[in-house]
Amino acid sequence: MNDKGFSRDEAVEFLIKTTVYEALMDEGTELYSESREAVLDILKEELAGNPYRLLEV
Repeated sequence: MNDKGFSRDEAVEFLIKTTVYEALMDEGTELYSESREAVLDILKEELAGNPYRLLEV
């Protein structure tokens, strides 16, 4: 939220459109069991143009 200057609602809408969110909702990836910091790092990688970090989890 802070990095992008989003409100909470805007941040949620943004997150829902990411591959990270899709992976969080997929129980098979078990991304939901990672720490908040780890998920945020993966999201930052996706936003930087490297969504392949998800494959390492």
